Amino acid sequence: MPSARPTQAGLFDDAPIDEAGRLVTIDLPKAALTPEQRRFNRLSEEIRKKRQQLAGWQAYLHDFAQRGAREHDPLAMTLHDLQKRVMHRLDRLLDRRCGERLSRRQREVLRNHLLESLEEWLLPADSSVPELEAIYERHAGMSLDERRRMDREIELDLAQTVFGAVFGEDVVADHEAEDSESLFRHVDDKLRARQQEQEPVDDGDSKRRAKRAEAAATRRAAAEREASQSVRQIFRKLVSALHPDREADPAERERKTTLMARVNQAYESNDLLSLLSLQIEIEQIDAAHLAGTPKARIEQYNSVLREQSTSLDAELHALVAPVAMQMDVRRFLPRMNELDRALNRRVSELRRWCKETEAELQALDDPARRAALIDTWEAEQLSGLEPEFSDGNDGFGFLWGTGDDSEPPPFDWPPPRAAGAAQRPGKKRPKRKKKKPR
Repeated sequence: MPSARPTQAGLFDDAPIDEAGRLVTIDLPKAALTPEQRRFNRLSEEIRKKRQQLAGWQAYLHDFAQRGAREHDPLAMTLHDLQKRVMHRLDRLLDRRCGERLSRRQREVLRNHLLESLEEWLLPADSSVPELEAIYERHAGMSLDERRRMDREIELDLAQTVFGAVFGEDVVADHEAEDSESLFRHVDDKLRARQQEQEPVDDGDSKRRAKRAEAAATRRAAAEREASQSVRQIFRKLVSALHPDREADPAERERKTTLMARVNQAYESNDLLSLLSLQIEIEQIDAAHLAGTPKARIEQYNSVLREQSTSLDAELHALVAPVAMQMDVRRFLPRMNELDRALNRRVSELRRWCKETEAELQALDDPARRAALIDTWEAEQLSGLEPEFSDGNDGFGFLWGTGDDSEPPPFDWPPPRAAGAAQRPGKKRPKRKKKKPR
């Protein structure tokens, strides 16, 4: 605790966060501190740093969101509009009444591309887009609801096969699940019931372990009640000293009303450091009082501070993790410059995708360029069917010819054409492009 008495600026005002942390440090020579007091100071400093880190992330993410709204969102909206225009243009091209001269092969390629684009847009979406759903129904020959139902059935059948193979057919027998999530819950219930049936009868050792665990839980509950009681006692002392209804002077009543709001906020969040800071601020306690706090009370304070430190970790994770996941940054707590680089990549990709989509839209209006674009889309559709094995890898992580003399089974792709069938000139397969966001 600093030697100088703190000013009226408190923890939730504009005072620096590290100043608030120093207000509740036991100010004794290091050699004179007891282990509990050293632990109190360490936890106090730990919480101060975590508060500072949390405040820094709050400020950064506010600026990050503004930058995203300024640089990312307009490009995303532009791409959204361009992709819709491409789908509408494909719908018109496939309408025989429009007079466009297209071969059967070209129509099939355009139809496949249109349906794939529509499914990427509509299947994961929560909201309905009637104009696009009508286009899908017209070219797919089924409604979007029917397609979703088919996907659920396929997913359910696959999940049932996997669960049955791994855990046994009895866990999936007689289930009434309508989707994979319901089946998962059914299997989980079955496995829990199976585990309970297989648990051995308790012997003497397990009963003694259970009793010890129960006793430890009782001690922890008692310690938590005592720690909560310590915080409540501080709160009551502050309320007794600061209750504005007991103050006749209007200016002093207003000051105490402000202080009481801070007291209530700290108590509701179980913020021991803030309550102690307020006690020091109104001179209810001083350095000598805090240094002379009994060992048992300091231990109770440390219990509260540990919980407060853990709560700050959870708050920081809840603040940062969703943004990190959204930006595909796979770290528990990324660095700020990692998020900056991820946003830069997103903006760069959006610019490139906008240019490519605009070029596709222009090519669809030019018969010569349209034919070349259709050939490119056809090659991409065929490449999506071709297994990409290289260096003898069979696609499952196993290499042929390592450890045995067996030969891999013959595999030819694409399958050979029938004798006399027309052969199209070979084309170099383009690199597969990263899918655009929907």
